[in-house]
Amino acid sequence: MDPVVQARLAEADEARLNLSYEAAKRLYEEVLAADGGSPQALHGLGFVLMFGFGEFEEGLRRMEDAASRAPGDQVILLDLAKSYAMLGEDEKVKPMLERVIALDPDSKQGQEARNQLQYYA
Repeated sequence: MDPVVQARLAEADEARLNLSYEAAKRLYEEVLAADGGSPQALHGLGFVLMFGFGEFEEGLRRMEDAASRAPGDQVILLDLAKSYAMLGEDEKVKPMLERVIALDPDSKQGQEARNQLQYYA
């Protein structure tokens, strides 16, 4: 990824973490305009759309796209599992948590997925 685009992605992540959803959305969209395949930007935009704007269907679609582009990214997969849970799509939660665990059961995300899996056993 181009260093300028990478810097924009870092700015977008920082804005999201600071709950500056308008700025984060704009920055993620800039990243996607420059690099439409960025799973991290799709993930971040999905999060912002859901939690900042209440656009759950579009946000979930973006997160699913991110997960399909980065099938080994535990952070993205775990957030997708949590999003499914939040939206009541329980049949999708367990398989996603199992994917996270299968990638690395000892990582922070793997441990969190194991804890969450207790509710879906």
